[in-house]
Amino acid sequence: MFRRLYSNLVHQLHRFTSRAQFAAAVVLTLVCSVAAAQPITQPQVPPAPSTPPTSVPPAKPTFPAPTREDLAIAYQRIDAMIKVNPPPPEQLAQVNKTFDAVTLSFFAGRFASAVQELAQLAGTLSSAENQTQAQAWQTLRSLTVRFDLTGPNPSLTFHSLFPLPHDINAKLFYEIGSMGSELHQIPLNVPAGQKFESSIPLSKYVHPHLDRPLSVTFTIPTPGSSLELWESRQFILPSPEHAANIAEWQGQLADTADKPGLDIARSIVQARLALVDQPHNTQNSAHFLGFRAGVLAELPGNLKLMRYGMNPFKNHDGLVFRPIIAEGAAIPMYVYAPPQSFNRGPVPLIIALHGAGGDEAMFLSAYGNGEAKRQAEDHGCILACPSTTAFMTSPALFDTLVNQLAADYPIDRSRVFVIGHSMGAAAASGLARTRATSLAGVVCLAGGRMPTKPMNAGESLAPMLAIYATLDPLTDKIDINRINEAAKTNALPIEAREMQNWGHTLMVGPALPQAFEWMMEQKPRAQMPPTAK
Repeated sequence: MFRRLYSNLVHQLHRFTSRAQFAAAVVLTLVCSVAAAQPITQPQVPPAPSTPPTSVPPAKPTFPAPTREDLAIAYQRIDAMIKVNPPPPEQLAQVNKTFDAVTLSFFAGRFASAVQELAQLAGTLSSAENQTQAQAWQTLRSLTVRFDLTGPNPSLTFHSLFPLPHDINAKLFYEIGSMGSELHQIPLNVPAGQKFESSIPLSKYVHPHLDRPLSVTFTIPTPGSSLELWESRQFILPSPEHAANIAEWQGQLADTADKPGLDIARSIVQARLALVDQPHNTQNSAHFLGFRAGVLAELPGNLKLMRYGMNPFKNHDGLVFRPIIAEGAAIPMYVYAPPQSFNRGPVPLIIALHGAGGDEAMFLSAYGNGEAKRQAEDHGCILACPSTTAFMTSPALFDTLVNQLAADYPIDRSRVFVIGHSMGAAAASGLARTRATSLAGVVCLAGGRMPTKPMNAGESLAPMLAIYATLDPLTDKIDINRINEAAKTNALPIEAREMQNWGHTLMVGPALPQAFEWMMEQKPRAQMPPTAK
C-alpha cells in the first residue's frame, strides 16, 4: 500500500536515512457561521439602510495543556534527529541556542509554547522531500494522544496540541498493537488555526484476564514520497481482573516473608507492584516510555523465584527497574547490565545522575538517544540511573546504592564512577569530596563545582573531569584554562574541557563517549595516592 518505517520513541532508533525520525500530529475543524442582519422597514418611513452581512469568526479553539509526556517526546525527537544526522556546525549552533531558549520557557511554566517551539525546531532538522510532506510532518508533530483506560469503555483520543498555519486535507493512519496489525484511518480536513480531536474505542483490545501492554502508532502518508514518519505511544490496557491480579500478587509476596535474605528484593518487588497498579500517568516516564510493560511481564517470574527462596535480581542482565531501598523509601532507579559484562570478572559501576526536569530514565532514553546505554555495552560496565533529587541532600544514599548493587552484581568496588549533568553534576561534584575514597572518578557535564584551592589536611578528592559547552548560557562564563591551571598549581586531580557549538542539554549525548573513555582510563581507586597536601 505504501512504505511504512516504524519509529518507536521507547526503543532504539531504526536506521533511517532522514533526520526526521520522530514527530507527531494532526488537526480537525470548526465551521464558521455567517449571520446577516435583515433590513427593517416601517410604513410611511423611508427604509433604514441595509446592514451589510457580517461574518462571525469561528470560536477560538481550546487546546489541551501539554503533559510531561508531550514535553519528553518533543525533546526526544530533537535529540534523536541530531544523533542520527548531526547538522553542520552553523546549524548545530543555532539549534542548541534555540533549544536552550525553549528550556527556559519550560522552567518558566510556559509548557504550551515550549512544545510548539520544539516541534518547529524539529521541522528545521527534517529533510522533507516536498512541501506537502513538510506540512504533513508538521501536522504529525502537533498531535498528542490522551488515554481514558478506566471504566467499562476505555478509549484513546487524538488531540492537536497547538494550531497550524496551513490547512490540512489528508488521512491519519494508525494501528493499535504490534507492528503489522490492522491499519485504520481517520480523515483529516482541518482549516488553519483549528484543532483536531477524535476518539478511538479500545474495548475490543481488552484481555478478559490479563493487563495488556499496547502501543498506538500513527502517521500521515504523503503519496509519491519515499519516506514516511511514524509516531508511537505506549500504554497498558487493564483487564477486568486487574484488581484481583494485583491482590493475588500481593498475597504471593507476603508468603515469602519467611524466606531469609530477601528483604531488599521483597521491597523492590513491592515497588514494582505499586508501579504496575497505577493508572496511566502522563507525568511518569515509566508509563509513557513503556518501561512499566517490562515490569508487568517480569512480575510473575519475580514472585516464582522468591517462593523458592531465590533473589530475582541476582545477576539480572539487561534493563531492570529496581529502586534503591533506603529508610523505608523506594528511590526510583534503573540498572542496565550488558550480558557480556558478566564474562569479564568484576566490572565497573557507572552511576548516572540526571539534570533538573529530568528523571531516572534520561540517560537510558535521551541524552543522545540513550548513548550512555551504548557506552556501557561497549565498555562492559554496569549502568545505574537513579533519581537525582535525593542525592542532593543525602550523600549516604551513594553508599546504600553501591552496597545493594554489589550484593547482586560482580561490581569492582575500586572502579566505581559517578557522572552527572547540570543538577546531577552538582550532586556528583559533592560526592567527589564526600566519597573521594570510594570513587575512581567523577564526570561533571555542564555543571558542578570544581575546586581551585589546595585540599585541606586530611581531605581528598576523587579524580574529576569537567566538560562544558561553549554555548551553554548557564556556564559560558567559566574559564576552563583557569580551572586547569589551578589544578596543576595545587596538584588537584581535575581536568576541564569544552565542546564547541553545543548548549546546556544537547551536549550530553556527544560528551558521553569521551566521558566513558576517560573513566575507563582511570586507575582503580585502591591504587591511587591521596590528593591532600
